[in-house]
Amino acid sequence: MPKILHLGFGNFHRAHQAWYTQQSNQFESDPWSIIGVSMVRSDIRDSLQAVGFSYPLAIIGTEGEETKSMTVHENVLVASEDPEAVIEAIADPCVKIVTLTITEKGYHQSPDGGLDLLSDAVIRDLDGKGPMTAIGLLARGLATRCAKSAPLTVISCDNLPENGRRLRKTIDDFSRQAELVLNHQFLSFPNTMVDRITPATTEETKAFVAERGHTSQFPVIAERFSEWVIEDNFAAERPQWEKAGVTIAKNVAPFELRKLRMLNAAHSLLAYGGLIRGHDYVHQAISDPYLKDIVTGLWDEAAETLPKESRVSADAYQRDLLERFAQPAMKHELRQIASDGTLKMQVRILSTLQERQKRGRSVKFCTSAFASWLAFWISGKDAPDPKRLALMETVASSNNEEEVQKRILGDVEGGHALDPLALRDAVSEWLDLSFFTKKTKF
Repeated sequence: MPKILHLGFGNFHRAHQAWYTQQSNQFESDPWSIIGVSMVRSDIRDSLQAVGFSYPLAIIGTEGEETKSMTVHENVLVASEDPEAVIEAIADPCVKIVTLTITEKGYHQSPDGGLDLLSDAVIRDLDGKGPMTAIGLLARGLATRCAKSAPLTVISCDNLPENGRRLRKTIDDFSRQAELVLNHQFLSFPNTMVDRITPATTEETKAFVAERGHTSQFPVIAERFSEWVIEDNFAAERPQWEKAGVTIAKNVAPFELRKLRMLNAAHSLLAYGGLIRGHDYVHQAISDPYLKDIVTGLWDEAAETLPKESRVSADAYQRDLLERFAQPAMKHELRQIASDGTLKMQVRILSTLQERQKRGRSVKFCTSAFASWLAFWISGKDAPDPKRLALMETVASSNNEEEVQKRILGDVEGGHALDPLALRDAVSEWLDLSFFTKKTKF
């Protein structure tokens, strides 16, 4: 049986890559299985092990709902417990593909796109005290694999532009520092675009699936809409994913930019703006006329920057997004989306702003979207972020909003592109709307 190893055993993987693989297995004479890797948590492994690593996936859409039993995983490893087992699995010739959903911060990138050699986690891995990062695990596993001349496709499924190229760059940088030998004759890193709204599991999630006859501590709920576009760049055999709806394309960039600059950008705006205005869920925020107007303005600005291949469908994409965001049964929490803003602002919002500035076009709504994040922090709210402590210290250090704004911009890639006066006015408008007494704690 051919295998896929997946790093980052979270809800999105279990609703997306796993779902496509299980769907495509009906067309396979030799079905594929997946070995999941939880980077830190062991509780999900322990719970699912008792039921053969199966779990319920509830799929919700305007036309109804269905619950599927997901049975495509054969095992779950825990990297923090046994990193060598993960390295051995990467090097196993039976594993033909490695996929990743480790979020933006899992790549440990420096501003130039290379490996952040100042990261404590990277330093620890290079010093032989790991590996614990996904990059370190991959680099060591790939070096062992290349010595066996066993080809492997490594697929990033995170929301980063040119995610395959970025992943290869960080792995190459780590390998040079660790004096590992990689042979790219046996490796490929296709770019991808992934899309399926998948909320975090809550007690409500568990109750929802239990009411439908499925008991699990780790169920998953996802929307019916799903999309996966993979660059046609495979080093080894692969599932017949296209028969399950995956698009295998020569160029992923048009799809990638559309998703980052429209769906992901709107999600960030709704998260910070929605929490400022006292909302908890995406469907509540998109129903707020004030927020909806800014979202649609942001989409119009973003659409003009897209490649023609995806620009022609931008209007229809906007209509679909409005319908997807408005689905109350999803209960997609804004606080889940609000994490790691310092890593997301550049690719989701500032890239559009910079592109429009080059063309001499208005950046009113891009500025407002970024200002919602800035106002979120200035208003005393809180969210998980690699620079969380620095942001909180900056806010606490001064009552001068302009000084705080200037210092925070220094922590964000691309922050220099913003007009300080326009940003100040946009931040002030958000702060006027802020529920100062309702601090959002995570």
